[in-house]
Amino acid sequence: MHTTFLQFGHLHIPVFGVVVAIGLMASLSLTQWSARRVGLDSDRVWNTVMLAVAAIFLVSRLLLVVFNFRSFLQYPLLLLAVPSLTSLGIAVSAALVYGYVRWRGVPLLPLLDSCAASAALLWAFVNAGYLLDGTRDGMPVGSTSAPQPVEVYTLVSALVIFLAVLNALRTGYRGGEATGLALTASGLAIFFIDFYRLPSELLPSLPIDPSQIIALVMVAVGGALLYRVAKRLYAQFHEPDEREG
Repeated sequence: MHTTFLQFGHLHIPVFGVVVAIGLMASLSLTQWSARRVGLDSDRVWNTVMLAVAAIFLVSRLLLVVFNFRSFLQYPLLLLAVPSLTSLGIAVSAALVYGYVRWRGVPLLPLLDSCAASAALLWAFVNAGYLLDGTRDGMPVGSTSAPQPVEVYTLVSALVIFLAVLNALRTGYRGGEATGLALTASGLAIFFIDFYRLPSELLPSLPIDPSQIIALVMVAVGGALLYRVAKRLYAQFHEPDEREG
């Protein structure tokens, strides 16, 4: 595999970065359609999503500099070239975006519904980038020690989830169904595929990886949303019968 897409002297553009950039643009464009499906102003959704992307990038870089300030003073460009996306950076960015959403008065659940299909599409592009870049995180299998193609498993799962969420939005908006479906299906996919992935060394004493714990939380939150939607639909369908009785 060739990890460089273009190279000009010491400057090289990785394949992974190109694929993710294309996926990000496709996902951002998709939010314009999905925003209209959930009854939100597409410009407000676009501004919120762009803020989230910028916050994740800037906050992650800022945290990288803060926690490695001495190294930054000695090798600023080298440090900034290090991948910096972390759980802490995502959490801080999410808090900032949530504050912006509350300030602007954007309904949170419809906003999440409008981004559910886009998130699944971006997830698929990220794993396609891993495949083209040559990343192989699967456990060795058999005598050949060939790794499990977990990137393929995840890519296929992301595409199936993308199509399912897209169909849910296309057939009718039910307030929370898209987010619940995306969280539940993604959590299940992450949890079971992770058994074929190289184990994490972050918390070796746990029987499951930290990513699987997050996956279980996703399943719980997504299941609660789907239950809420199902309960509301059940009440709507049975309300005429109760009145007749």
